[in-house]
Amino acid sequence: MLVLTRRTHENVVIDGRIVVHVLRVDGDGVKLGIEAPASISVHREEVYREIQQSNREAVTPNRRQVPRLETGNVSSSKPPSRFKGPRKQAFTPDTKQFQRTDVDKQIAS
Repeated sequence: MLVLTRRTHENVVIDGRIVVHVLRVDGDGVKLGIEAPASISVHREEVYREIQQSNREAVTPNRRQVPRLETGNVSSSKPPSRFKGPRKQAFTPDTKQFQRTDVDKQIAS
């Protein structure tokens, strides 16, 4: 670890791309300004740790057991249909009306 002493309005340059500015010193607190390219993430340590933990949880498979459905003699509650196919309508922009399709004509007969 490199340890440096800096005063207010002094800087530290990292890798020629990141500049850390000492803006203010208040007792035990130091206010820093950090200039870095947009491609470099800059976080406080506690925020960085939370991000890492969230990322680990996101890729860890959640192995909750899904309850099994009981299989048995289940009858369909859907009534039988008198139609031979799905009902469809075609919209014609020139008349701005719905017209019956072949399936609807078949149903109507």
